[in-house]
Amino acid sequence: MTRVAVTWSSADASVATIDASGLATAVGNGTATITAAVGSAQGTARITVDAPSHAPPYHGTVFLDPDIIVPSDPTDFVGLEAAGRGERLVYDRRSAAWITIQAYLFDAVFANGPSVEFQVNPEFGTWAEAEAAARDYAPAIGQIPTALREDMDAVWIHRGDEAFGGGNRSLLVHTDRGEQYRQQGVLPEVFVHEGVHTSLDSTHADAPGWLAAQTADPTFISTYARDYPDRDDLAESFSAWLAVRHRRDRITEGMADTITAAIPNRLAYFDSLDLNLCPVVNGGACGAPAQWTLSGTVSHGWADPESGPSVANPGGRVVGAVAEVVDGPDAGRKATTDDNGRYLLESLKEAQFTVRVAAEGFAPVARTLILGSDTTLAFAISRALPARRPPAPFPDTDPEWLRTVSSDYPHAHRVANVRVFSDISPAFSEEHAEHLSRVWDFFDALYAENRGAFVDAYYTSDPTVFNKVAPHCPTIFIPGARNVTGCYFDYPRWFIMPYQIPDLGTQLHEIGHDFAFATWPEIEASQWFREGTAQYFEGGAFTDAGSLRVPAPFHWCTDLFLRFDREDRLIPLGQLLRLAKVDFLADNWRTYSQSCMLFDYLERHEPGALYALIQGINAGRITSNDELIAALLALTGRSVGELEEAYESYARIAGGR
Repeated sequence: MTRVAVTWSSADASVATIDASGLATAVGNGTATITAAVGSAQGTARITVDAPSHAPPYHGTVFLDPDIIVPSDPTDFVGLEAAGRGERLVYDRRSAAWITIQAYLFDAVFANGPSVEFQVNPEFGTWAEAEAAARDYAPAIGQIPTALREDMDAVWIHRGDEAFGGGNRSLLVHTDRGEQYRQQGVLPEVFVHEGVHTSLDSTHADAPGWLAAQTADPTFISTYARDYPDRDDLAESFSAWLAVRHRRDRITEGMADTITAAIPNRLAYFDSLDLNLCPVVNGGACGAPAQWTLSGTVSHGWADPESGPSVANPGGRVVGAVAEVVDGPDAGRKATTDDNGRYLLESLKEAQFTVRVAAEGFAPVARTLILGSDTTLAFAISRALPARRPPAPFPDTDPEWLRTVSSDYPHAHRVANVRVFSDISPAFSEEHAEHLSRVWDFFDALYAENRGAFVDAYYTSDPTVFNKVAPHCPTIFIPGARNVTGCYFDYPRWFIMPYQIPDLGTQLHEIGHDFAFATWPEIEASQWFREGTAQYFEGGAFTDAGSLRVPAPFHWCTDLFLRFDREDRLIPLGQLLRLAKVDFLADNWRTYSQSCMLFDYLERHEPGALYALIQGINAGRITSNDELIAALLALTGRSVGELEEAYESYARIAGGR
């Protein structure tokens, strides 16, 4: 057909096109008729295009399979602590707007990853309803990989039938929709999706490796990912990756083949990341929290003097739980709890208990009654000590009079950024320097601020030293006890006349004051808290594992409390909480002993209250004595009168009255 003009055409350009030279190009699946015409003559041919489909295989990966994560799977959720009420800016999808609410606040502790603040809408009406809402969702959030909680600061909980959300370092929950997800069996899977938005989007959604994987793959894993490739492809693909790589035994082979064929490069991208997948991977054994062992003889099961043969978990606020009996005739037996959160161990005779807890920084981690014939209470406030700060030169800014005092000491001992001067003995100096360094590190982790990077302590049995010191520093003289002088230049110095050797409690008491005041100067208006915490910590001792353990009943505070109780001279709690400094110090035997016993009660019967109060101070949520008292009552769920009755009753039992 040389030199003859041929006209080509396609009857369906959506299936195939043809150019002037007769070259046909497939466009889409289907059948098209191709026509060639020369003048009045023409011929036709039918061609069929049947290319493999690149349509996404799923609508949304949240609904791949309800067995990816099931309620019986391990959770990292450990405990929930009420943290008062506070103003919070949250997103509410019902109004599609950011709103400010006076939220019910709860601090959720997880065995791996950071703690998370649950912010519950006041529309729930009561603390009980708000806590129930938080507890409905905390275990499922604890089931998602830790990597998806690493950037999570808050969980917003509202009523309403609206979609969940992630991002903004938060999760958004609407409880009516949440119940639908729960009925469908996909509540944890939804949190996986939203957790990707919260903790992975900011790092990976625009990463070159991720974008290259998107381009190289044959298709998207879901139509939702295809329709919103910049916003939701990462989250949709992660859910599929988690299923095929770490839950393959829970999905069909056909589903596994479909996922690997659709997004092989995206799967390889996730494979290359070093993500913490606890507890999905390795279950509860992955990244297990620290362990403490409490030993004792139980003659009649576990019993509480106030509540009978069990240990109460009031309001679910205990952080930590008895994990397993590891010794004795009941070795291997697991502890169980009833609907009220009481540990049921009545059948045990003699045993050693391993207490597993989660502690981020400093936290109340274990409390239990180990009862023998003497009915003693063992409780530990524990945390791992941070790495010791590297030694640094001490500031050379001492005034001349202090240099003279320092030169009078025969020896000084230094540990890190702590020095102890003493005229008692080298061994005394060494022991106290080590102890003071631990004390400093302990409070450095507990409070947000400190009063300097260095500390000196001067221990002397020579009263004349105080004659040199007194003109330069305010001095407290307690006849027959000890004299303590605090001086501040570039860093704290404490001048201590021990009334007992060794004297380790003074450091816990006074350095605790330093940190509390540096974090919250207004503490001077809350003497019950200032002195109550100092007296409480003073009774503690460090274990080899770095825990500060406070025994009970508490030393001299108990004896004094019982004395004033017998004489009917106890200060009413409502009055004690509002005493001005001058009145508090003027009646220090009563005020100190009662404040101390109040905190002793709180740490044993209102678990986490002291820690929550300090965290509220650190975060600036508590800025006045009124707010401190309100937080105390909110955390305990009691009125002033009810709290007074409870702590006084505890003190009488602890003292054997």
